Amino acid sequence: MVAWTSVTVLIGAVWFGTSQSSSSPTHTQCRCFPGDACWPSSAKWAEFNQTVGGRLIATVPIASVCHDSFPGVKYDAQKCANVQANWPRPELHDETTHSPMAAFFANMSCDPFTPRKATCVIGTYVPYAVKASCAEDYRATIAFSKRYNIRLVIRNTGHDYMGKSTGAGALAIWTHHIKDRSIIDYKSPAYKGKAMKIGAGVQAGEAQVTANAMGYVLVEGDCPTVGIAGGYTQGGGTSPLGSKFGLAADQVLEWEVVTASGALLTATPLINTDLYWALAGGGGGTYGVVLSMTVKLHHNMPTAGATLLFSEPSAAFWEVLQEFLFNMPAVLKVGASLYWQVLPGNMFYMPQSYLPGGTAVDLERLLQPTLQTLIKRNISYCKQEVQRTRSRCRIILT
Repeated sequence: MVAWTSVTVLIGAVWFGTSQSSSSPTHTQCRCFPGDACWPSSAKWAEFNQTVGGRLIATVPIASVCHDSFPGVKYDAQKCANVQANWPRPELHDETTHSPMAAFFANMSCDPFTPRKATCVIGTYVPYAVKASCAEDYRATIAFSKRYNIRLVIRNTGHDYMGKSTGAGALAIWTHHIKDRSIIDYKSPAYKGKAMKIGAGVQAGEAQVTANAMGYVLVEGDCPTVGIAGGYTQGGGTSPLGSKFGLAADQVLEWEVVTASGALLTATPLINTDLYWALAGGGGGTYGVVLSMTVKLHHNMPTAGATLLFSEPSAAFWEVLQEFLFNMPAVLKVGASLYWQVLPGNMFYMPQSYLPGGTAVDLERLLQPTLQTLIKRNISYCKQEVQRTRSRCRIILT
């Protein structure tokens, strides 16, 4: 089966209480911000860097090569062109400590498409991030942020399209390099079978490759760069396999998490149950910082896919759409997943659909009510069917 991963992943921000900071001159609940008297001195940041083994990283915006104004960085036309060309691609951002894939949340702090002389500043990017490798790095970073009343966020890839994995004046726990993953035999009152333990920095494509190599598949979404132990699963986690196996959060057997107090806890349906259920869909980073999660594995299988596109300016368009929606429960009942959009101009676009364990013929049969209505109303359409197996891909165009 081909690995599909999701773009709906959210890596969450963390609020570890709202206690007042004695170092704050106003003694308010506002977070300390760069330039405030309470902001740690360079010496304090250097001391903290030693505490985390030299893994504190000061942010240098990736678009700084497009400008003259960022300290220590020179304008480089070739590097700037590369940043501009790859700006829409997740791969440009997911290896950074700071850059969100939703550029809106960067607020043009350092934008590659503004003039060379335009301002390039840290702005809404996190000023610092810790390249975390273990629970002790988590503890030290949490403690430092609490001591100086600094906003703390969690980041793996920046695949959070609500902007919670970055933030002005924040310190980030960067989990991206916690890549441990292993397939294990898991046994509990709730589940007995194959499972995978996944580090907080593992991306969906990496996890799927490990699972596929042993003949298994795990629930994730559509984009292989998404970090799945963070806000994706903690926010629920939709998936092409969702209709067959449930949400990503339904797959979790246990969480390994560091709490605001620095405690390293294991949360399961039987141990620390409130924390387990809160993490399983309650929102990424809200209840602690996940170090790893263990999830169910499922046997790999051939999977069929299809796309469908049609446009019709008349009222017949809505008749077809109605038939499509009325037919949806039957499609989902057999474990298929459909991704579809209604676009301006009465255009229907289904860029993806999946039928795990089925064939292209099976999937076309499921879509027959919609296709027959299109034929009945003499509406032209384009469809593509794909039958995917472990070893080959057959494409049928009509």
